[in-house]
Amino acid sequence: MKTICARFFELLGAAADRAQAAAEIKKWGIVNPEIVCRQCQKPGRVRILPLKRKTGISGGKVMGALVTGGVSLLATGLSRKQLVTQAHCDNCNSTWDF
Repeated sequence: MKTICARFFELLGAAADRAQAAAEIKKWGIVNPEIVCRQCQKPGRVRILPLKRKTGISGGKVMGALVTGGVSLLATGLSRKQLVTQAHCDNCNSTWDF
């Protein structure tokens, strides 16, 4: 039978593992077993996370800036945000967007 002290450290280690797993899910997303890493070609080790990224200059925002004399740039900026999916491989530690 395990001592109380040994059981405490076992539970403490399990809690630390759960906290680390939760931090990785927050940072890189959940593991998708269907995606194959494009770098190392290993299936089942790729995490995906939907993100909004700034991409090029929006034509509509440029026109709005011209019409308002640049005042609209203070509120909106020129960049547009686009929804992308970030993928991260736990095996080779590479990250890419699609």
